[in-house]
Amino acid sequence: QNVSRWYPNVVEQSSSANPELRQTTAWIMGQDRQYPPFHEALLRLIHDPQPMVRRNAALSLSLFGDPAARPELTAMLRPFTVNAPAGGLLKYRLKLGDYVNPGTLVAHIGDIEVRCPVPGEVRSLERAEGSTVRAGDPLVDLSADKNHVWEALRALYLIGEPADLEEVQRYTRPVAGMPETVLRQAALTAEAIQSRNAAP
Repeated sequence: QNVSRWYPNVVEQSSSANPELRQTTAWIMGQDRQYPPFHEALLRLIHDPQPMVRRNAALSLSLFGDPAARPELTAMLRPFTVNAPAGGLLKYRLKLGDYVNPGTLVAHIGDIEVRCPVPGEVRSLERAEGSTVRAGDPLVDLSADKNHVWEALRALYLIGEPADLEEVQRYTRPVAGMPETVLRQAALTAEAIQSRNAAP
């Protein structure tokens, strides 16, 4: 059956106040590169306040061949810092080495719950337990997630540019927690970028 009759509704839902809906539509809209309103909506979602929405939008934009995805894709290759949304007394709810998923409770600041927006392993706790923090202070440093790294490398295979090579080539060497598939994809991506930009 022709699913395209649902496309206008997908575009409409991409503006939902619910971040999970925006995240899902950002993925769906990468499945048909022949529908211009999808491309337009993704260019809006690449600036979404929620990292998971931006990441799905970037992966979908890469399928459109759009270089607007590159900054978010290279960000997916780097560690992520969870910052304090407000000021107050800090109480952590995790420890070094814990693996977190989106939505995992990171800490309480007073009565406010701080939840992790992206997956990753806790590399460091940036503030002392029981200290008073201010809004914007770094709380937790997370490693890049292996699945997100692999997806970002696959996307940069399509649209990566020479400026992205340094980030990509870090993964052509063994990195703690990264499987062999990531190393192989990094090598393929670096080769694709270099061949695309080789002098004729």
